[in-house]
Amino acid sequence: MQHARIFNSGGQSRRNHSGSSNVLSSQSLSKSNSMNSMSASQMSIQIGASRVTSSSSGNHFMNRNMRSTITVGKKHAPIEQQIHQTQTPNLTSTVQPNLKDPIPLTVWFHDLRTSDEDVIIDSNAIPGGVRNGQVYMLQSLETEDSKKLLFVINDRNIRDNNAAAQDDLQSSKFQISLISNPLQKLLDIPPRSLVQIKRIQNLAKVEADSVEIFIKDVNLSRDSMWNFSSTLVNSCVHIDKRLLFLNNRTGIVKYIYKNGRNVFSGYIGENTKVTFRSESAKLTVLVQLSREMWHFEENGEIMFHKLVNNLFPKMFKRWRDRNTHHAITIVLFTSMDLTDIPWTTLGQGERPNNRRDYFRVVVDQVNIFHWDKIMANLRLEFANFKRDIMLNQQDTNHYTMDGEPLPSVKGNILEAVNLGMTLANNRFINTDLKHSLNHYIVVTPGTGIYDVDYELMLETSKKMSTIDYGLDIICLSQPPLHVVPLFRFSKDGKVKHVVPNWCDISYYKDSNQSANSWIPRCKIYELQMMGVMENNMNQIRIDRFQVTQKAPTMIEAMDNYDNDLFKPVNHRKYIKENDEKAIDSYEIKEKNNSKFKPTTLKNANATLSLIFNNRTRLQPTELTPSNSSVLGTVTHSNGEALSTLYNLNKISDDRTISSLAPSISSTRSISSKRSMDILRKETHSPRLIKSDSLFKTETGASTPAEPRTTKSVERERKSRHLMKHYESENPTDIFWTEIENPSQEYRADTLLYPNVSRWSNAFPDKIRRRLVKWRSLQSPAALPITTSVFPSVKILETEYTFQIYNVLLNYENYLELETTHELMREMIQLRLLLGFQICFGDQVKKAESERKPAGNVESLIKYLPRHSSLGARIYMSLGDEIHRIYLDYNGNLNVQLYHKTVTNEENKITLGQAKLTNYFPLIRTRYADEYSTAKIDGINSKPKMYNWNQFDQYLAGYEDAMPDANKDFYKMKFVVMPAPIPKNAFYITNENLTDEEIRVEGLRKLIAMIEKGKYLKRKVTSKKEEILPEIVFYTGNLYDFLNEEAQNFDNTGNQAGLMIPESMRFNKSIKLSELAEELQTRSTGLPLVDRTWHFKRHLHCFLGSELVSWLLECFEDIQTRDEATSYGQSLMNKGLFKHVESRHGFLDGYYFYEFESEYIDKTYIESKKGWFGIKKTSSEKPDTDSNTPVYTRNNSDVESLSSPALPSQDPLDLKRITSTLITDSGASSLEGSRRRKKFILSRAVKYNVDSLGKSFRPEIVTVHYDRVHNPEHCYHIRLQWLSTTGRFIDEAITNWSRLCERHGLKLVETPWKELCNIPSISPFHSFVDIKLCVNPLVDPEFSDVKILRKNRFYYHLYFLKKFEFLLDNRSSLFFSKDSIEISYSWGKPSFQYAQYIHKNGTYIIELRDNGDFFLAPNNIHITRVNTTLTSIPDFDGSITTYNTNSQQVMLNFRSACQNEDYLKELFREAKSNWREEFPLDMMPTDLPQ
Repeated sequence: MQHARIFNSGGQSRRNHSGSSNVLSSQSLSKSNSMNSMSASQMSIQIGASRVTSSSSGNHFMNRNMRSTITVGKKHAPIEQQIHQTQTPNLTSTVQPNLKDPIPLTVWFHDLRTSDEDVIIDSNAIPGGVRNGQVYMLQSLETEDSKKLLFVINDRNIRDNNAAAQDDLQSSKFQISLISNPLQKLLDIPPRSLVQIKRIQNLAKVEADSVEIFIKDVNLSRDSMWNFSSTLVNSCVHIDKRLLFLNNRTGIVKYIYKNGRNVFSGYIGENTKVTFRSESAKLTVLVQLSREMWHFEENGEIMFHKLVNNLFPKMFKRWRDRNTHHAITIVLFTSMDLTDIPWTTLGQGERPNNRRDYFRVVVDQVNIFHWDKIMANLRLEFANFKRDIMLNQQDTNHYTMDGEPLPSVKGNILEAVNLGMTLANNRFINTDLKHSLNHYIVVTPGTGIYDVDYELMLETSKKMSTIDYGLDIICLSQPPLHVVPLFRFSKDGKVKHVVPNWCDISYYKDSNQSANSWIPRCKIYELQMMGVMENNMNQIRIDRFQVTQKAPTMIEAMDNYDNDLFKPVNHRKYIKENDEKAIDSYEIKEKNNSKFKPTTLKNANATLSLIFNNRTRLQPTELTPSNSSVLGTVTHSNGEALSTLYNLNKISDDRTISSLAPSISSTRSISSKRSMDILRKETHSPRLIKSDSLFKTETGASTPAEPRTTKSVERERKSRHLMKHYESENPTDIFWTEIENPSQEYRADTLLYPNVSRWSNAFPDKIRRRLVKWRSLQSPAALPITTSVFPSVKILETEYTFQIYNVLLNYENYLELETTHELMREMIQLRLLLGFQICFGDQVKKAESERKPAGNVESLIKYLPRHSSLGARIYMSLGDEIHRIYLDYNGNLNVQLYHKTVTNEENKITLGQAKLTNYFPLIRTRYADEYSTAKIDGINSKPKMYNWNQFDQYLAGYEDAMPDANKDFYKMKFVVMPAPIPKNAFYITNENLTDEEIRVEGLRKLIAMIEKGKYLKRKVTSKKEEILPEIVFYTGNLYDFLNEEAQNFDNTGNQAGLMIPESMRFNKSIKLSELAEELQTRSTGLPLVDRTWHFKRHLHCFLGSELVSWLLECFEDIQTRDEATSYGQSLMNKGLFKHVESRHGFLDGYYFYEFESEYIDKTYIESKKGWFGIKKTSSEKPDTDSNTPVYTRNNSDVESLSSPALPSQDPLDLKRITSTLITDSGASSLEGSRRRKKFILSRAVKYNVDSLGKSFRPEIVTVHYDRVHNPEHCYHIRLQWLSTTGRFIDEAITNWSRLCERHGLKLVETPWKELCNIPSISPFHSFVDIKLCVNPLVDPEFSDVKILRKNRFYYHLYFLKKFEFLLDNRSSLFFSKDSIEISYSWGKPSFQYAQYIHKNGTYIIELRDNGDFFLAPNNIHITRVNTTLTSIPDFDGSITTYNTNSQQVMLNFRSACQNEDYLKELFREAKSNWREEFPLDMMPTDLPQ
């Protein structure tokens, strides 16, 4: 049979004696062994077919359909001649060729089972052999202009070193083999054909400028992108290459750019920009329903119909064609003008003072598979939107209309963007493991000009510079003749026009309309004429046509006149001043009394929003070439005068942006220019200003434009522009580019400032920006890891303050870091995770070179070296912060933080008033009946800032360096719920188990899997590994169960498994201040006495052996005396105690130790004032800003005084299990009183999610699981982590979910925080407030005192049970019992209301104190399930059914709450089934179904 892994799909079929096709017989295999040793001293002669193909060098020939081969050996060749019918010979020569010459080889193909390498090469096929790191280029000789494949030699793709390939390919004598899928199809090379390979000597010639990698169904965090990119350096990629990261298939290469062209293959070097694009992103589409949305276009189509009938269907079609898995949120928004003043009377940059903003959520996190339902909802909401926001009901039959929607130019686009950005305030809140990016799309009917407030524009720009969200603006109108996007505001009495560098803009036009169709520039009806005729644009006057004798004919003179005025910029050539032939055939006569005067403006401040042109289009199928829509560059094309006027802004396909010519003002002769200027001065007409005068320089003067003809001059000019930008004294230049007059003509290369934005590295160089538009909508790009934005040395020295601190590695750290190299990697990764970018470029090198004395440009890194990073230094920036991390040659980590100083303008006194007013618009979520005020301030809420000194010390192993309130890292919560029992579940054991027994057994196996996955530094085999913690199952009420356990302990003395022993009550996560207090407690602490040694008295000290014994007895995570001694040494390092003479470290023996002054018991100090009067005061404590690391002793003291014994919430202490949550200092002072019984109801496990060891570091999460469970309720598993790779967490969750499904259980992700907090976190998250039309709490028929006194919400619980809701979280009132104290390993619960979840996991309900319900969809679970289902082929029916059922749950529940007859009947049934044993918070479990 054919070899399973080496095949010839294009060769003719041959059969051996057994009749199998394409098989080498055993005899021929043995004969072919002699061919395997063919070297350069042998040659082959081909005998066979007539068609011969010549190689590229002309020295070798190959028969495509060969029949036989005769091998002739020279020195050691066999004597006999061998004729092979199936093998292709080595085409080598006896004379070793030049290494620079191409080498012809025969190509084979292998599949993925043989090797995952793209190329496997026989080293003997290359004269002189191959070495690791060499780069070769492969090209087919069968066809001309074939694709070129680059590959790098490594240990895995050399046949002699590839064991798998050696075994599978031992029967074949191949020279080079390519992976069949996808290279065979991409290269279009038939098997056993001739190719040539050539050694690449100069890697710069093949190094790619930019590579775009597409990812899907994975949350690839920014730190993972950095590590992923570093693995690609010094490697070659090709189009459609599947890439592996940490041995997981992660992305696929789609685009490779070199010198502005898309190439098939490229080499990734240190300077290659790697861009990641997501095909499974979270997209928020904000649709501005301004006044123009109800207007007609010239073709008679309403703007909104253009949106729902053209733009959105084509967008969804593209998403589905590419099989993207985006989650879509669509929000309609508008701003209502409540004044009676016409908006046309407002000046430029002005907006009405009395406005009211509305937001309507159409769909919330819906998979794009349901695009038909999305469009139906969108059309319905548009039809009702204007009615809902304008009609105000005064009484039963009286309505009033309030206000009118503002046009887009006066709208609330910045407010909408800020409201959407509230999701980015906390970077740790996004735990979606299936979607990588968040992206905003604003669809507006306007033209790209917006009047905004300066303070709001500045605040928005600052936020956009600190988050990694992208923003695209799509305009439905025709593009104007000025630069876009243009934001206009009034500052210091002047109107400013700016182009922001944090957004992109596109203009959509239906592809069915002809590209050459005539579009009127003058509107037909009066409303559209507003703002066009009364505009500054009508000031523009052109010179009167004057006929001269130089023109041979009148027509020629007119054509010359038109061409001179309207000829495109990019086609204008430079003319020498003395070139008389280049002078135009007409002259402009100079007159001192011109008749032409500019017209007087009726309203000089009219808007530019209704000026249109045909500059750039966003078309679904064919994109009209355009250089930049975000830069708004106005360019031109060749043609006649009239056609040129209609096509002012089109670029010919044969020109790139970099080759555009300068302004038209430079094309006139000197005399023509002077005469033109004189005429303008006399007529008071605006002159054509040179291109550089559009931008303000430091002196305010314009820079004269000079011709640029070479690339070197182009680079110098660009560098000069960038340097001006970097050294500008205006701090807003990093946010936007200010333009003096957007309507004046300029070169295409003048708007270079946006190229230095944080997003500049996401775009390939020398590529027309038109290529980005649809791609950014289909697959949004992630914020680049690197940036060239960096201040100059002058600005860095004058406008920044800095702070320096050192980081020392504690080898007992949670992340299991062993070297400072690993610590440096974690510090860089954490900063990237939280939005930082790596600064790389000439500015960084210059800043480093001028550092004295430790500056070293050669040690600057972009990627961390694999093994040793001694001497490495890296710069990272985010907003106004710049971090320099440096690992010196002694292994010490130094961090220098630069903070930009606050300017006088930002620090000015505002008399206690905020610069920006609070913004709480009206929002109506998806299923809400009316608009309600937002729960979050959309403008003044800012992204969370972090103390990086605390973060770095925390990473280094000093957990106490960071307060518990700041340890709010990534959190995930899962509930395990009953599900249908699979058929094979009944055969798990030989016993016949019931459904409940199968689920209980599945839960036990789930916990066993978690316990066996605990992280261990060294694998220790012992019998104790088989002893796994058991879950305590109970039925009934939890409080009664725990109370019974406490009574049994009092009566029998037997310690319950859930109770915390009096002695074993701490672990290593305890804070120093609390531990010091416990150690000095008289009854339970150490014996602290005054001791004498060698006539010297030591007060209030203890022995080292006593502390070791105490730690071993009281700490549950210390098992041996050696562990206790090591932990004691770490406590000593942190400054808890010291040796009395400071001569020893911590030793287990008869050694005296005393507490440091700040940790000594205050009561003891008061009693010994005479002895402790010389101790250090608080003012003598170490400075936290010193160069040495600070281990939070001062922080611990402050918190111990301010924190209660039981903190309300322990956000994240990754090692906390019980700590001091169960310590009650108040109870210890009550002599003779009964102590409260303390129960810990969950257990924490340090879990290794990378059990196969794929990662380069330990991948650890903390898993909390319940130790007690009622089968009728939800079982909880919680995850917490800081920087663990999301892919491994997702794989662990998937494995747990599969185990649950086999045992009739379902693993459902739910929000960590309670449901009532969602509106204050996510303003667009859907929720519904539901009231029962029959309230049993006040209804006389059901308000039975006996029932309500026993269980106030008995009827509500009965109602929830009927609709198959299970108890999720209890309210905090449940845990406020006098005799029992309940806590969890993740903290003390603080839920305000009881929470229930539906059995399918799609909806969550909160039961309020007044008996109302708060219902919200479980979006994180729905999104995860839909993403998983859409990735399965032919699963459309299940997806539709699942989504429909999730919505039907809410609809059915809301309908039942509004059905009076149904509720009364149900409550009567509940009253008849009531029994005394139904206590508070208990779900009735035996209700009739």
